[in-house]
Amino acid sequence: MRGYQRKVDAPTLLQMFLEAPLAQISGLRQLAKVNGCKCFSTFSHALRRNSSLLFINKIVDRISAESKPVAGHHVAIDTMPITLAKTQRHNCPRYNDKTVGCGILWAFDLDCPQGKNPVSVIHRCIKAWSDSDLIKEARLEPDGPIYIMDPGFRCYDLFAKWIDEKVNFIVRTGHYATLRYNIIKQLSQPAGELEVDAIVQLGSAARRGARPVVRLVVVQLNPQERLILVSNLCDWTWQRLSDAYKRRWGIEQFHRCLKSNLHLAHLYSFHLIGIMFLAQCVLLLAIMLWMSAKTPLSDVAKTIIEEARRWRDRLGIPPLLRRNIVVKNYRKKRRRR
Repeated sequence: MRGYQRKVDAPTLLQMFLEAPLAQISGLRQLAKVNGCKCFSTFSHALRRNSSLLFINKIVDRISAESKPVAGHHVAIDTMPITLAKTQRHNCPRYNDKTVGCGILWAFDLDCPQGKNPVSVIHRCIKAWSDSDLIKEARLEPDGPIYIMDPGFRCYDLFAKWIDEKVNFIVRTGHYATLRYNIIKQLSQPAGELEVDAIVQLGSAARRGARPVVRLVVVQLNPQERLILVSNLCDWTWQRLSDAYKRRWGIEQFHRCLKSNLHLAHLYSFHLIGIMFLAQCVLLLAIMLWMSAKTPLSDVAKTIIEEARRWRDRLGIPPLLRRNIVVKNYRKKRRRR
């Protein structure tokens, strides 16, 4: 593609933005310069086209359809929001009072073997959402993998539905003080960090909705924090349930990998279509890096980071720019006089 060109087709656009995170192209002006285009607005307009988004949606949906978790695998389900400040120039829907943006709900196979796709997209969020409402549209496999979710997916009606459909799940609930339940059968006596391990009926007698019968495990992690788990896996030990939920941290590491190591924190467009296109481009790049790795590490996120570093070394690209990395702002506390 040389000289000024009014239109960039979707396959060419996808190829460019698959290469941009590895080549550390800082913006559309530099992208236009690298590709010999005289006007950077060529790519700005291409990112806003519905045809570009439909093209990559079909690719991601096709890959997601081929990704089927095996029974017994640990699968984490979570949303990755991409938000902007409300004062930023944009056309994105409202996310809350201060931010706007969009997001993707997906399932992440924590036990994915080499050569397989670990991610399957469940829903694309283009407005303010609730995790428990989005998951109602997903079809979870009965007697299949163990689905692990955070407190955002807590819903008694969903618990009852999953139990009827024989879906294996581990969900962390909210505050222990607001939790209402009746103990049906005690499975383990409280000892040490274990406070509750029993078969219970959730909800109070005044509740109008479903009151599912589930297993409740309450573990005191530290004086300020409890781990409260709801599951239908009654034959597991409470230690095994606790260890399985702690593996959910792998999907959080995957989110950080996409935003920090694969350049998603540095957006090339603030348009809703452009943001969704870039997010799925980075997702495709992460899947390609994972499937091309010859020696996988302990988890998928670490393997993707190491593979991206190896490809940068091959191409002779310097380390990541600091402004493209998601970092915390640690400020020194001033001493009071």
